[in-house]
Amino acid sequence: MAPCRAASFIVPLHIDANVFYIDTFLLDIGNDIDIILGTPWLASLGCLTWDFTRMELQYFHNGHPITFPMAQQRRPPSTVLALPTPPPRRRA
Repeated sequence: MAPCRAASFIVPLHIDANVFYIDTFLLDIGNDIDIILGTPWLASLGCLTWDFTRMELQYFHNGHPITFPMAQQRRPPSTVLALPTPPPRRRA
């Protein structure tokens, strides 16, 4: 697990014509990912449609659809499975 080296709060995130204010944490995860959208921010959008075929994220704001195109992939996609770490087992 990569340690958090710094944190910034209420940082403006510009996606197309939209501005969102998010909390950020600097992690060196060893690849070319610019940002990982966390579940608190995603939950703040409400109901989402995430189309991985077109690489788009869509939600509705004031009855209007807002669509975010994802960044173009720089390399072939790889399968990533993230699971929480199980609690340590106690020996009897």
